[in-house]
Amino acid sequence: LFNKCVSKKEGGGIFEGSSTSDIFFLLSNTGFYQCKAAAGDAFYSQTKESTISSSCITKCEKNAFFAKSKMIVNIMQVTITSSKLDTIIDSNRIEVSRINLSSNMNQFKVVSNFENAIISNSNFDKNTGSSSFIVFDSSVSRQSSLNGCNFINNKYSYLVSFRTSSLTFDRCAFIDDKSNRYS
Repeated sequence: LFNKCVSKKEGGGIFEGSSTSDIFFLLSNTGFYQCKAAAGDAFYSQTKESTISSSCITKCEKNAFFAKSKMIVNIMQVTITSSKLDTIIDSNRIEVSRINLSSNMNQFKVVSNFENAIISNSNFDKNTGSSSFIVFDSSVSRQSSLNGCNFINNKYSYLVSFRTSSLTFDRCAFIDDKSNRYS
């Protein structure tokens, strides 16, 4: 458990790698509470591959985390609550599954540099912000998709924004969502 960890630079709890790193980063069964940093309150990683699983981030006030990998970022069973997101996930391939984002502010940005970006079987509840909640940002990715996701009581101008060839919503539920537009 990383409790109230602070960094004046990147990575309040963990700082891993660099733009030239050729390492594999595995973060599992870890909690971050009220961590702060210039970038990546909980963790900041620049690696070849990253896997973040079974972890939680709570009450991080600048930006929950930063994950950039050359090959793949795989995020599964992660909960982020009561935090300021402004989170960036940047990789050739991005797979996000079984995450729970609730009572957060601002954006969750997915930058896929080559392959498709997929978010599946996830819950997004009571998040707020002035622009877009989930942003798929890639001029080269063929498709982004949201599969089996629940959007409950969020409030944004745009729930999802995308700069990809296409965006697919498959088996998604929108319950009492207060966003002005879905995409």
